[in-house]
Amino acid sequence: MIIFSMVLIGICIVAYSIYPQPKQEKELNICLHLSDYNYETIPYLVDLNIEWVRTDWLITPDKSMQNYCQDLQNNNIKILTIIDVNTFGNQNFTLEQWNMTVTEIVTSEGFDTVDAVEIWNEPNAIAYIAPEIYCELLKSAYVIIKNYTSIPVVLAGISPNIDGWQTYLNEIFANSYIEEYFDYMGIHLYDDVATNFETLQFVRNLTSKPIWLTETGKPSENNAQAAQANYIESIYSNFRFQVNKIFIYELYDGEGAYPEAENYFGLLSLNGVKKEAYNVVWEINRK
Repeated sequence: MIIFSMVLIGICIVAYSIYPQPKQEKELNICLHLSDYNYETIPYLVDLNIEWVRTDWLITPDKSMQNYCQDLQNNNIKILTIIDVNTFGNQNFTLEQWNMTVTEIVTSEGFDTVDAVEIWNEPNAIAYIAPEIYCELLKSAYVIIKNYTSIPVVLAGISPNIDGWQTYLNEIFANSYIEEYFDYMGIHLYDDVATNFETLQFVRNLTSKPIWLTETGKPSENNAQAAQANYIESIYSNFRFQVNKIFIYELYDGEGAYPEAENYFGLLSLNGVKKEAYNVVWEINRK
């Protein structure tokens, strides 16, 4: 029994050394779209003890984006904003247009509420940006952002659910200079624990930068609330010490997305009913 205990301790020490333990400010954060934001949102975020919200930056003439961000800041909630296809409305633009838009955003009223910027969401997926182009966009945006503020820049949340994602990342990191143009590495995890660990290790082999898990979650389609709640609990227990931040996708259910499961990632139903996953996040963040 003593020998077995010593072996078990040794295994734990090795595992600890392989997976260093980064410090998290809070446990679980949330993804939230401006289009889903309403007067009930802040009370939910406060109730969940959310410290960070991840959201697309939209250029809104009515200042709804700025007001949304100000509301978050007023409630001590930090903002990871994404500059991506939702910002531009398309992905067909020149580097000059990109630079002008990023400068406009960074110098705009209300941007001082932002605490970190992610450059593009899943550039290897539907809103595809070729690796060599993405490197140019990231480098240019980093220089512009750091010229006006000291907030960190996150390399896009890469989707491992897209075939060829390893090749995509290998091509990005084949450019040795790229490490100088981001502060945190973003990754999305939606698979089982073993596959997620393999994904994380692949990313770690490419960069020593701290990792933010900028999307993770599971849909509750067909009333699979327990499965959704258990998945979030599993992500927390297995990865809380493997990454610096975890963002759950997402606060609210959606509608009109395809496949149908895409509409059921929320902790809340469309009419604001709390799912089992909501209670899991509440319990984790209130420990």
